[in-house]
Amino acid sequence: MKIEYELAAVLSAVVKTFACKLTRIQCSYAGGADGWVQFFDAKALPANGANPKFELKMFAGSVRFDEFTDLSFSTGCVIAVSTTAAVLTIASAGAELTGLLEGETPINDTGWLTTGDYTTADAELQVWADAAGPKFLMRLEITNLTDAGADRYISIRPLNSGTTYNAVAMPKPVIKIGATSSLDLFFGSGGYSPFGLSLSGLIAYGPADGCTVDIGTYNSDTMAFVQDASPNYAIKASYKETL
Repeated sequence: MKIEYELAAVLSAVVKTFACKLTRIQCSYAGGADGWVQFFDAKALPANGANPKFELKMFAGSVRFDEFTDLSFSTGCVIAVSTTAAVLTIASAGAELTGLLEGETPINDTGWLTTGDYTTADAELQVWADAAGPKFLMRLEITNLTDAGADRYISIRPLNSGTTYNAVAMPKPVIKIGATSSLDLFFGSGGYSPFGLSLSGLIAYGPADGCTVDIGTYNSDTMAFVQDASPNYAIKASYKETL
C-alpha cells in the first residue's frame, strides 16, 4: 500500500505505527531559525534527548524535496522538528512543517479508528459499545508497562465494558502473552468481530454488537478468566466500521 501522509503545519507527527518505508518528502519549513526534521523508528513521539534514525537540515523559511532509497522503519515512523542536530529538542510553536510524505507499507489501514493508548495501565478496554456494532477488530496492541511477573491472557468478548459474564458459558478467544512481553496482533484484511450466544447459551452466532478486551489470568481446565486487579499493561485497539 502506498503512503501519502499530509504534514499540515505540524511540529511532530506519527506517520505509521507499524513497519513502513519512506520514499519521498516534499516540505516547507516556517521557522525563525534553522532546524532539523528528525525521523524516529517508534510508535509515539520520543522524549527530548532521543537520537533520530535520520534527519534533514532545514534552513529558516526553506523548501525541500528529497527522495530516499532505503529509509525503512521496523516499529513505526514518527517525525519531529528539532532545534538541535543528532538529538531531539522539540521546536516551539511557529516552526511548523508543511508538506507531504510518501512511502510504502504492507498494511492497508485506510479507514481504521482507534481507541486506547500506549501509556495508560488498564485491565479492560471497550473497543465499541454493544449498541454500536457490529464492527471489525483489525489490530490489537498490548504494551507491557511494568509487569515482570506471571503470564497473562487476553480475552476478546462481545459485551460492553464492565458487563458481568460467565467465562464457561461464553466461548471467546483467549490469547496468551508471556511475562514481561508485549503483543502486536493484526487480524488480516477481514478483521475479527466477537461472536455472541443464543439465548440458550449453547449456539454461537455473530458477529456480535459489542467488543471489549480484557487482560487477566486464565485456567484452561475450568475456563475461568479473572481480570487483573492491578493492571500493568496498556491496551490499544484499531477497528473498522465496515470492510
